[in-house]
Amino acid sequence: MTDKFDADDGNRAANPAGDLAFIRAMMDAGRRRAGIDGAHMIIWGIILAVAFFLQYASVVGRLPVLFLEIWVPAFIIGFPLSFWIGRKTPGGAERGNIALAAYSTVWLSVGVVMGLYMIAGISTGHFDGRDATMLASALFGTAYFVVAKVTQLNWMYACAAGWWLFFFQVIVQSHLDREILLQMAGACLVLILLPGLVLRRMAGKA
Repeated sequence: MTDKFDADDGNRAANPAGDLAFIRAMMDAGRRRAGIDGAHMIIWGIILAVAFFLQYASVVGRLPVLFLEIWVPAFIIGFPLSFWIGRKTPGGAERGNIALAAYSTVWLSVGVVMGLYMIAGISTGHFDGRDATMLASALFGTAYFVVAKVTQLNWMYACAAGWWLFFFQVIVQSHLDREILLQMAGACLVLILLPGLVLRRMAGKA
């Protein structure tokens, strides 16, 4: 389905009702097209959950001591897959659509920040699991809040709240035990993979 947003800007400015209709049309298009990137969330939900579970298994001695051997392959697999899916998205899908542009940009920003943190932390030897967990949960919560606001998918506010509660839990604990890795794996399944599946299902009905 093709969404048209080629109304004259001057007419919208002079017509508040027309401007409101234009904004609602963009929101509707954002809701329909959000399912395109639901695939990104499915991929990263699975990859991150598996990585955290393997890290837990390594920490408790079920696997050899591993870190880079887990996270480097995770990013090597995840980013090319995300890029490939992005290439399949119609090039003009975001043009004139604030909702979809915000959706794509906020998740790209999360990926860039987390990627830079991982590279800087590992290369300098100052990587801290507690800081990484706080950063990730805060960014995920903020991303969901923005997406919920611009697409009017109100159930995503619950995802934002879930990540922010996780962020609060990490802050108030003076020490994180190894079970936090299992909790992060579960959070990735429930708060990334599951919403991605919901978006894909919505896209199929659009």
